[in-house]
Amino acid sequence: MIAVRAILNTTSAGPGGDVPFFLLPTLGGSKSLRSFTNSRFRDRTAAAVNLEYRWEAVRFLEMALFTDAGSVAPRLADLARARLHRSYGIGARFKHRGDRVVFRVEVAGGGGEGARLLVGFKPPF
Repeated sequence: MIAVRAILNTTSAGPGGDVPFFLLPTLGGSKSLRSFTNSRFRDRTAAAVNLEYRWEAVRFLEMALFTDAGSVAPRLADLARARLHRSYGIGARFKHRGDRVVFRVEVAGGGGEGARLLVGFKPPF
């Protein structure tokens, strides 16, 4: 099975205002760019795409090959010129009663910052 997710977050402030740093959209971590730490990239606009190839290895164990790509920019129009950050990896999801993920472990790399081991109790998307 192929799974795809696209994310686009943008913010704006009124005239003379600014969006506080801690409210800016972010990329990085187990829910967006998996080879980067949580909130590694931050700006007024963030966009990412996640692509996974999933298959059932044995009963209650699903495997996944994945790739993620995304970028951040000050404005929506600047996203096309912004640096694209990529990651890829492999994961195992242990399931209970059909499609309910009870535990997952993933190894992600390709971001230029080394490999990361991710552990969670929910599917990434």
